[in-house]
This record gives sequence, structure tokens and C-alpha cells, in this order.
Amino acid sequence: MISSSRVRRSRAVFTVTVDDQRAALATQDVTVTITGTNDAPTLTATDVAGAITEGRWLSDTGSIAFADLI
Repeated sequence: MISSSRVRRSRAVFTVTVDDQRAALATQDVTVTITGTNDAPTLTATDVAGAITEGRWLSDTGSIAFADLI
């Protein structure tokens, strides 16, 4: 379920004018509305490996990526 307090909406209005170069002009507003969603972030781990040797340092390799496109 999407909480209505978490949904983000952006709206932009552009005025477009078309000229046919024969003295005819047409002007119209174009409205663009973008509505976000409250989806879960993603977590991706790639080639993650680690090792612990007693009495020594922890070592690891790989990458972890987080994404949340709100």
C-alpha cells in the first residue's frame, strides 16, 4: 500500500508555439505531471567475499550498491 503522505508529484507547464513561417502561429500549453511511488530501496551485492584470520585483520572484496529513486 502506498501512503498518500509519501507520494510525490511534480508538475510543469510549458507553453509551446509553432510557427509555419507563413504568418500562422499556434500556441498551446503542455502539462507534464510526474508521480512518484513509495517503493522499497534495492540492495545489490556483487562478488562479495571475506576472510577472518584469528589475531589478524578482517579483509573483504566486492561491492555493495544501494538505490532508492524517490
